[in-house]
Amino acid sequence: MAETLSTPLRTRYQPPVRPELGQKNYISLYLMGLYAGDATAEEAFRSRWSGGRRLDMGTSCVRFRSADDLDLDLIGEAVSLWTPEQFVDPYSARRAGR
Repeated sequence: MAETLSTPLRTRYQPPVRPELGQKNYISLYLMGLYAGDATAEEAFRSRWSGGRRLDMGTSCVRFRSADDLDLDLIGEAVSLWTPEQFVDPYSARRAGR
């Protein structure tokens, strides 16, 4: 079991979601796909939120204290909006045009 799922995926692409575990009072989950697309994705996410606590959302993150505070089904939908390739392709195209 030396090989993990993260080995082939993380060598080329970073997924468009990133947890920040270094905060003292909360954990931040960055959902960049909500902000990279149109504004309706973020609005739909905010309106459908039904986590254990009120939504504490920053510019590109959802802040929470425990997993019980999250609406995991909705976060799963938000993560699946963009594949890593879809997230990286516009950036790569801009870099190639330089």
